[in-house]
This record gives sequence, C-alpha cells and structure tokens, in this order.
Amino acid sequence: MWCQGGAIAVRCDVTDQKQVAALVQVALDAFGRVDVLVNNAGQGLQATTEQISLDDFRGVLELNLVAPLALMQAVLPAMRRQGAGRIVNVSSGTTFADVPGTGGYVASKIALERLSAIARNELEGTGVTVSTMIPFATNTEFLSSIRAGRADAEAMTSGATFDAPEQVADAILELIVTGEARRDLVPVAYGGTRP
Repeated sequence: MWCQGGAIAVRCDVTDQKQVAALVQVALDAFGRVDVLVNNAGQGLQATTEQISLDDFRGVLELNLVAPLALMQAVLPAMRRQGAGRIVNVSSGTTFADVPGTGGYVASKIALERLSAIARNELEGTGVTVSTMIPFATNTEFLSSIRAGRADAEAMTSGATFDAPEQVADAILELIVTGEARRDLVPVAYGGTRP
C-alpha cells in the first residue's frame, strides 16, 4: 500500500476473507481512506476442457474471480463514504481468442470482466469507478504459477514478445486517472486495440 509520503507492506492471502478485511482495516488505520484498488493477483490453468481438474478450476476461480469480488466488497463501504474511488480489475489478453487448453483460465477472466462492467454500472453516480485492464503477454513470473499444464503454456508462448511489467503498470495508472471502463494492451493482430 502506498500513500503520498509513505508506504507499508502488508502480507495478504486474497483468497482469505479475514485477511482481506484486515488488509483494508490496516489501510484505513494508516491512511484514513482507500482511493484505489488494483486486483492483479491471478493464476493460470492450462488443460483441455476434458482434462481440467475440478479442484484446479475451483482454485483458479477462487483467485481470479472470487478474491477480486471480496476485495471490492471490502473497500466499497469506505469508497462510498468518501464519495470517490477507483477499482481496476486485471483480466487477460487470452480472453480475445479461443485457444485450446485455456478454457478454465479464460472463463475466470471473462467472468471478471463482466463482473467489473456490471459493478461499474451499479456504482454510477457514486464517485466510484470500476475499470478493466486487459494486458497482453507480460514478462512476469506468471508462467511459473500456472496451476496445471505449465509445460504446455510455456511451449505455447515460446517466441512471443512480452511487455515489460512497467508498461502494464503505466497503463493501469492511466486507467486510474481517466476512469475509463476498459483498456487493452492487446495488439490489433490479436483482436485488441494496440497498433
């Protein structure tokens, strides 16, 4: 967490509601308000529809969809009281294509995109905006966190050009400033808006 003049580090398992509530309370105690929430935690799942383990699928849904909802619910009371706030939910450029083996992961991210759009409409007029950021391939440790099918995912992305994390962070900052509904970093060749 960061505020003008300072920052604090808080360890939090975003799939644990008690830890999420404690995280928000720490922010309120330290800074008196919550202005921005970026839901960026996520995990991949690489398996064909027939091979998806239901336990793996539930785990991906918990982290990629349920946790962002829990965090939004945790910060919204403070943001409503303030009459202002920005929430950015991070989806994935894989939602632009029907790539075999990505169904479980893509389902979780498409659901997050729809949840974000609906929450944005529900919060209209409150001063709180919900936006969706859709990055393309980003040079992070994401591939190492894939719940199942890591070797297949690495082979699929072999030779791909990855964006620097700083590029995605800058785009998220712009989205926070503009408050627009959604922004993607997906190249036009893959169905996105980036030249």
